[in-house]
Amino acid sequence: MKKRQPRSSHEQLPDQTPDDPEVSPYGRDSKTRIKLESQALQDLGWSLTQLSGEQLALFDLDDELREAVQLGARIRDHGAIKRHKKFLGKLLRNIDADPIRERYEAVLQDSRQDVQLMHRLEKIRDQMLNDGEEAVNQFMGLHPDADRQKLRQLVKDAGREHAGGQPPVSARKLYRYLRDLLRQDQDEAADQ
Repeated sequence: MKKRQPRSSHEQLPDQTPDDPEVSPYGRDSKTRIKLESQALQDLGWSLTQLSGEQLALFDLDDELREAVQLGARIRDHGAIKRHKKFLGKLLRNIDADPIRERYEAVLQDSRQDVQLMHRLEKIRDQMLNDGEEAVNQFMGLHPDADRQKLRQLVKDAGREHAGGQPPVSARKLYRYLRDLLRQDQDEAADQ
């Protein structure tokens, strides 16, 4: 009986490219690709557990997946989290996860925009509180529909509260007023 000679390191299996570890010479997905896809689905499922109830309501999930996601949000034990991630991945493998992934990306984008708006508002408010009338005039130049008198009064009251060591009630009102103005501008821009 003749011993089989081992393949030399420079030989390749038919149709296999050495640069791509995910290409299988046997006509099916490689283990690496399957594991990567499985891990991506597990990560997507776990990401859904981190969303608020309001954000989760935007997703069209079947009842079993929705319950699993809500249960996952309550799990704290490390081992249980690992098991639940695998369970979520299994559920997502049985459905088309692409619409869920696209919706998740859209929700993340909305969240990022909200954070950017919040930072912008805080910067504008702080500038108004520090620079006073000059910053109000600059803001009015960019947003002529704003109520100049209300802005001036809120800035003046916020300065008085700060000097007196009182809670920043007027600064918060100023922030909310600016937020409403900028959201109204964003909505008008989106409608056009």
